[in-house]
Amino acid sequence: MFPFKIQTHQAIPVRAVQQRVDFANEMLTMIDSEGFDVGCIWFTDEAHFHLNGIVNKQNWRFLGSENPYWCEAKPLYSPKVTVWAAVCSRGIIGPFFIRETVTSEH
Repeated sequence: MFPFKIQTHQAIPVRAVQQRVDFANEMLTMIDSEGFDVGCIWFTDEAHFHLNGIVNKQNWRFLGSENPYWCEAKPLYSPKVTVWAAVCSRGIIGPFFIRETVTSEH
């Protein structure tokens, strides 16, 4: 047996499911008939680097043949820097280093 990580996701309303299917079909039609360049699609991500050396756990993995049973203690609130970047077939935007907490205001 393997201890799988339980994942959570945002609930999607039933009407949104059909909207996503419609969007996917529309994109496939554009790619097939209009020559839509999928190389123009940008993929973005961010990582939080705490100044005490800890990286946010979603992007921090250990690859090995055995589980090291590694547990890292971290303070409840610690100064951090968020790094954001985007990539596509045409290049890279960033990385941008953000010291403040990212909110809808800034």
